Amino acid sequence: MDLGADGRMCQCTLPSFKATGAVTASLGKVERQALGELTVGFLEAQSDGLQRAGWLLAQQRDFVLFQARRGESRFRFSHREITAGPRDCILIHPGDRCEIVCSQQTSAVALSLPEQWLRRWLPRPGPSAALFRAVEGWNAALCTVVGTLTPGTIRELTLPGSALADNIGTLLALSAGPHSQGPPLSLFDSLSQELRASLHRPELSPAQLAAGHQISLRALHYAFATGQTTFMKELIRARLERSAELLSEGRVKLTVDEVAKRCGFTDTSHFTRRFRERFGQTPAKFRSHARLERADSLHPAIPGRLARERFVHKLDEGSHLG
Repeated sequence: MDLGADGRMCQCTLPSFKATGAVTASLGKVERQALGELTVGFLEAQSDGLQRAGWLLAQQRDFVLFQARRGESRFRFSHREITAGPRDCILIHPGDRCEIVCSQQTSAVALSLPEQWLRRWLPRPGPSAALFRAVEGWNAALCTVVGTLTPGTIRELTLPGSALADNIGTLLALSAGPHSQGPPLSLFDSLSQELRASLHRPELSPAQLAAGHQISLRALHYAFATGQTTFMKELIRARLERSAELLSEGRVKLTVDEVAKRCGFTDTSHFTRRFRERFGQTPAKFRSHARLERADSLHPAIPGRLARERFVHKLDEGSHLG
């Protein structure tokens, strides 16, 4: 039981934070306060001799808005890592297991946001964690308000805690932008978004995607059927489209093997075969044609194919176009 902002005793819930053994940190002091429908947790991490500190965020039922107050923090999810500066905020989704590693001894605040409450402000919160940088615009306003939260400021509020919670919800909506508004995504669209965000993982399976959405395999396969496709067809399509984007980028010097690995293919020959079936040419030829088209668009007056190919070779060497 914890003392709420209005002085009454209330039952508060907070995600399960544990000191992460990877950095031999200690949680130190943990204090909870109620803020309307939200629960605010204040955490202190003590660093080890290597000047690192951190927490392990176990799977939780609610969204979590997390802010470390000093130093750089790294948020390690199963499929990616996000680096945040001091007072940046990150929105972590329910069920995500996240290791939070800080570069120094620090304090942090973690707001537990019930999903029903959050969706009043963000009907479409996105398929994965979102970072709000404390630099400018609405992001800076959100991070500033979260940064003012302390046990003392919550206890001394002259307005109901729900009023401040609603202000945080408003700033979240403004920071997330228009794509977070409107009707919620269909299950198929939500699954497709998460699939594209995770396509670089070779081990990605229907079971993992279903578990991330807390649905059954049967429901997952039915959702893809409503989109006139299957999990595997959608995954291969997304991986090939991403590989074509990487091959078309002018200044990204990746080998075909590297492109294949970044897009979740473990076998380059399999990737090449799939790519030829989809685009009618090998990845190497696709990239060459993309570079020729780029050369034509940049310098259409360059005469002849040989001259254009020489120009493309200069592009590959990093020459600057005048």
